[in-house]
Amino acid sequence: GFKYYSIAVGSPTSTDVANLATRVRSDISWGVPVVNDAWETAKSAYYLVGHPRDRTIYHWFTTYAYSSSGSVITYEDSARSSFVSWGAGVPAYSSLSATAIAHIVGGRGYVW
Repeated sequence: GFKYYSIAVGSPTSTDVANLATRVRSDISWGVPVVNDAWETAKSAYYLVGHPRDRTIYHWFTTYAYSSSGSVITYEDSARSSFVSWGAGVPAYSSLSATAIAHIVGGRGYVW
């Protein structure tokens, strides 16, 4: 079954980042995406590609691939939509480091 894993707000530990990379590798090998729950604010250290940096955004996004043993995570972003006021600047598919993703889901978490 699926499990929810939370990461504390702030700076994720190296264990948090390693666990995320391991879980992404594991789920992708089984053909199952990891579903992530972003929390971005004007003070965030990292943002999903194309997301504005002047507001608070809570946003689900899906991981579907990885490279470099999970240290780079590729995701699909449903904010690329005409229904999102700032969505035109968001690529449908992007990659970020596992460290960046761990920061972005800090305070919310992910389902694996």
